[in-house]
Amino acid sequence: MRTSADAERRAVELLPRVLNPRERAHFERTGRIVITGSEGGGYEILRHGYVGNVVTLQPVLVGGPFTTRARTGWALCAHPMMYVMNGDACERLPHTDAYIAQILAIKTNEKGFLRTANIYSYGPMY
Repeated sequence: MRTSADAERRAVELLPRVLNPRERAHFERTGRIVITGSEGGGYEILRHGYVGNVVTLQPVLVGGPFTTRARTGWALCAHPMMYVMNGDACERLPHTDAYIAQILAIKTNEKGFLRTANIYSYGPMY
């Protein structure tokens, strides 16, 4: 099973377009996907696969009125079906398509995403 290079390239081109200007600037500067859900929750989409790759974030006071977000220790797992039949062959969708689906789900229906997701505790590997 393979993902076509063209499909992955198109997904990578689409990814920044689903981010708001602040999120896109952060992504372009750091390579990290950090988003805010429809209910105000903070999340980081880790790009190491698509299973258990959505990490919850919490605000942390850095100094003065400035805050940043820190990982809470919880990872969420909810993703689209990643394999499709193409005739007799089974093809894998690009991982970046899963990230886009996760972003759109969190940004449009954060509560629904949280109801659907499996929740994991993660350790030092993250």
